[in-house]
Amino acid sequence: MIVKNGYLFDGFPRTIPQAQSLRLANQIDLILNIIVDEADIVNRITGRRVHPASGRTYHVEYNPQKYPKRMM
Repeated sequence: MIVKNGYLFDGFPRTIPQAQSLRLANQIDLILNIIVDEADIVNRITGRRVHPASGRTYHVEYNPQKYPKRMM
């Protein structure tokens, strides 16, 4: 995602070598680290569902599908 005169990365870098490469190639002005309880992370991951026909993602609690019988 390009932000005015820069970039916003979501989920990247994931490894130390990726972070090192990014640092060498770009000037980094800001890093945002969001701290979340492990239980909240587990709840978000285990509540995810994917609609098989469309590939859309849903969450059983936060963004439930309109027709749950179609979920996998």
